[in-house]
Amino acid sequence: MTRQTVLVLLASLLTGVPACADYDQPRTFLGTRQMNWLKTQLNSSKAAWKVLANEVTIMPTRVLGGAFFGFDSWDGYPQERESLLTHIRDRQIKDVVFVTGDIHTFIAGDVRTAAGTGDPAAIEFVGGSVTSSGLGETDLPAGGGVVIKGNDKNPHTDPSIIEALKGINPWVDQADFDHHGYGLVKVSRGEFDVTLKRVPTIKQKTTETLSDDGFRYRVQRGQKSIKGVNGS
Repeated sequence: MTRQTVLVLLASLLTGVPACADYDQPRTFLGTRQMNWLKTQLNSSKAAWKVLANEVTIMPTRVLGGAFFGFDSWDGYPQERESLLTHIRDRQIKDVVFVTGDIHTFIAGDVRTAAGTGDPAAIEFVGGSVTSSGLGETDLPAGGGVVIKGNDKNPHTDPSIIEALKGINPWVDQADFDHHGYGLVKVSRGEFDVTLKRVPTIKQKTTETLSDDGFRYRVQRGQKSIKGVNGS
């Protein structure tokens, strides 16, 4: 698939949602009381790893034309996200890891200030779903009555599309839209070891798993980025 074909497909598949005029205005996601509590806990924590169980992705999810994939996440609350991430950065709170679910997709990457363009503040691992449909299994409306057909029986998102999306979201290191599974985490004082365990199919019973190549991360204390650690 050529780069031009990929971009045309992306343009139709992921038109996204442009931000409204008052997008970057104060609004609360956690709310003042919970946000203050969270910052206080991060300040005082003596834990080797500060692990935040996160319901929705905190890394931005952008598509073509500067639009967002949606706003039902931290993307809808940019000022509050920036407040949290700059707090982590400015207070030099190390070894913060967001462990996230919700979007039925495996993603791993860096959590940065300034909507992804600033300084690394934390790391995020997004676990795929056990059974809920992912992007590769779902028919997606492309606009103008056009539908990009998913394949529920054998989902296969072209790798070129994944790479193009990573180009738009350069903080993302890895993603898998098609497979199901879970994240396996082993933690010691010196290392945060994450394997995104993926199975080839959920249509039949199997004990087989896909290769961990590119989907295992051994994060060391003080490490601020996982971008590129498994190769380009």
